[in-house]
Parts: sequence; structure tokens; C-alpha cells
Amino acid sequence: MKKFSIYVMAVLAICLTACDEDYNKHIADPQAYPQEEKQSFAGFTIAFDGDFTSAITIADLENDVLTALKATATPEVAEGSSVTYRIQVSDTEDFEKVVDLPTTTEDNVAMVNATGLDEAVKTLFGKVEEAQIVYVRTYVYILDGTSAVMAPDPYLVGTVAVTPTPPDDPTMYIIGSPWNWGWENVKFSMVMVNGNPSKFWSIQYFDAEDEIKFFPEYDNWENGIGYSEASFSVETAQISDAGGNIKIGKAGWYLVVVTVEEGETPVVEFDEPNVWLVGETSTGGWNVGSEDADKFTVPATADGEFISPIFKANNELRMCVIVDGDAGNWWKYEFMIFNNQIVYRGNDGDQERVNVEEGQRAYLNFSDNTGRIE
Repeated sequence: MKKFSIYVMAVLAICLTACDEDYNKHIADPQAYPQEEKQSFAGFTIAFDGDFTSAITIADLENDVLTALKATATPEVAEGSSVTYRIQVSDTEDFEKVVDLPTTTEDNVAMVNATGLDEAVKTLFGKVEEAQIVYVRTYVYILDGTSAVMAPDPYLVGTVAVTPTPPDDPTMYIIGSPWNWGWENVKFSMVMVNGNPSKFWSIQYFDAEDEIKFFPEYDNWENGIGYSEASFSVETAQISDAGGNIKIGKAGWYLVVVTVEEGETPVVEFDEPNVWLVGETSTGGWNVGSEDADKFTVPATADGEFISPIFKANNELRMCVIVDGDAGNWWKYEFMIFNNQIVYRGNDGDQERVNVEEGQRAYLNFSDNTGRIE
């Protein structure tokens, strides 16, 4: 590790704020593109380094460890001090949605792993295989023995373009007038039901007169499912045919379900958008869907939040939708909030647990897949 002079440490003592937080907890993934000017403070220069100085395509990488940032200190000396980083990425410059990247530091250089970067990009932008512009900022810590001093504000390093790996599981996408029929505006795929590669669900808001279609591959207009290609088993949206598109007659939120069994007509459902609180924090416990008191409120607008009932106990948060009345297998349709992002279980294994406190609530915004607990 590069050493810093007593002079630099004295400046830092004035400019930086002591911090007890764990700077290595929760980490996600960054990306690369146009680069901001180097950031300087108290003798440091922070800039992209190595892999982050050009666009990154995860599938083409040979190594899992990526060099991301570096800092240089101008007077050198002061034995026993070192610098480390907490890197965060976002899909916007204001960092409204943030994912932390697990980071290691050696010789003032920050490194992240490609797998973590891939997951972070998919968390921010959905499982879409195309280059995404990601904003990167970092908190800087000075370590001196067992104590850590943190810069009071993060530093915006710049942006990187990252193309995530293609989804391993089958996919289904909704496109139409809400997205101006542009694939670049479709940020999220539908959610595959756990263990069922033929069934997908999504919570969506539509205005009256919106027109949509479903496609199994991103940015591919073949094999579309429109009005004439589908049957409709549950229909609360007052749909009609609009030149082959599915036209929405009634504005509102819907639980949209698409089933595509091989050799059979695809089935599309526009069901009530019920979201349920599950388990020890709920009224009905593990008898999911048995108590209306466990339903989230449904917003009236496209940018509104679904709000949970007040949590009944200090315990683990569990939430889900119920597809086709399958309340007994609620875990196949569950999701969680991590780093203010809604993360769907989909076809993956059991999710990490998030502990909540009695009296708190969960707030979900399905328009941009963000969430919070407070």
C-alpha cells in the first residue's frame, strides 16, 4: 500500500469525517463509458483505471477481477496508513437508485469482480442484453491501524458502458405505446415463475388506449404475442383488438401473466394487482392470501407506491404476488428489497433475508422497480 505523509493526514483530519460504518459491506457492479475529469482532494487524484477506462462486455472477459479506480497521493511517507474505497453505481447522475459494489483495494487501486458487476447492472436495468451507461461514484476511506476516516461526500468518477451477460432462463418482454415501441425504453423483462419456464408475470400500469404486445426475446420482433395470437383467461382490463395489438380499455394497475406452453395457444391474463405481506410480520402468517389485512394498497397513478400494512413484529420481511390462485406456492412469486431495489426471486434460489421492525412498512414502486422500508 502507498504510504501518506503526516501533512496529508493532518489535512484529512480537517477535511474528512470519522465513520464507523463497514465500508466492505454490500457490493454490486459498475460499468464504463465517457469519463469525468479526475477528482482531487487533500492531495488525492481519483480516476478510472484498467478495465474501467473502456466499455465492458461481461461475456467477453477472461478474468473475473476487474481493475476499477485508482488514487495517487502527493507527499509520500506516514507508515501504516492506506486508502480503500466503497464504490457505488447508479443508472442516473443523481444516484436515486444505488447499488454498492463489493470492492477490494491494493496499492491504492480498487478492484471489483465481473460477476458482481453483471448482477449490479441487471439490478439497475433489468435482464436486458445491451450496453447500459452506468454512473460510478466512490467514498474514500483512510485506514490507520483499526480506525477509519471517511471523506464526508462521495466523488463522482464518471460513467462506464457495461453489457451484461444474456439471461440464462427463458424470457418474456412487454413492449408497446407506453414505451413508444422502442426497445431502448424497455428496461425490465417479465419475471419467470420459479421452476416453470413457460409462465411469466409482471405488475404493470396501463393508460386507457395503450397498445401492447409480448415478445420472448429482447429487440427481436419475431414470435410476437398480440391479440390474435393469444387467448385471455382472466381479463379485467377491457381489452380489444387494435390491428393485432392488445388495446387496454381501462386504465390502472394489473398483474399481467403470460403462459406459453409449447404447441398451445399463449394465454394472457390481466388480473387484480394484489401484493401480499407474508410470514411473521403479517396478520395471516404463512397462510398466504387468507387475510385482506395483508394486502398492499394499490396506487391510483403510474408513479405511485404500493404500501404494505404495518409490520406486526420484528422479523424477516417476505412479500409476494399470487399467480393463478397458487397461494400454497407463494415463494415462487416472491421478491425482496435490496439497496432500495426490488429484486425478484424468479427462477433463482432462496433470497437473502431482510429484517424489519414492528411498525415499519414496505413501499414499492413497480414503475422503476424501486422500494424502501421505513
